[in-house]
Amino acid sequence: MSSDLIPMVGAIALPHLGGIVGARLYPAKTPWYDGLKKSRLVPPNWVFPVAWTSLYSGMGYASYLVWKSGGGFEGDAKIPLLLYGTQLLLNWAWTPIFFGAHNIKGGLIDLAIMVPTAASCALAFNKVNNTAGWLMAPYVAWLGFASYLNLRILQLNGDDKKSAKDKN
Repeated sequence: MSSDLIPMVGAIALPHLGGIVGARLYPAKTPWYDGLKKSRLVPPNWVFPVAWTSLYSGMGYASYLVWKSGGGFEGDAKIPLLLYGTQLLLNWAWTPIFFGAHNIKGGLIDLAIMVPTAASCALAFNKVNNTAGWLMAPYVAWLGFASYLNLRILQLNGDDKKSAKDKN
């Protein structure tokens, strides 16, 4: 077994852990979320786990490439991996904020911090390993789309903690 296999698998698995825990604790399929008015551009529910599996795998592998190319948690990889960890924590925080607390505005604020942090991470990754930087690009693009969806939900519903269904 290659000595790089365990760090690579661990790096790929790490983003999934927070996503899985968040989805289990705060499922999206709830009367509250179902009752919200949403943009016509919201994809069908089955798209989200497919998208997030791909995105989490890509960003996890990107972090591994930076870790490997940039000398672990020291040297050139230190700041990019710090940015990565920061944006990952912001990513994991969105689900409990939005789906757990029903805080639409809070979710948008989280995204407003997460998107530039993730974009900075992608640029920092690119300086260490070009492939890693490009692997982050779909994630940053998806975050932009997620920000639009969150913004439209806020515009259409306000930040009331009750959905349209709950109000009736």
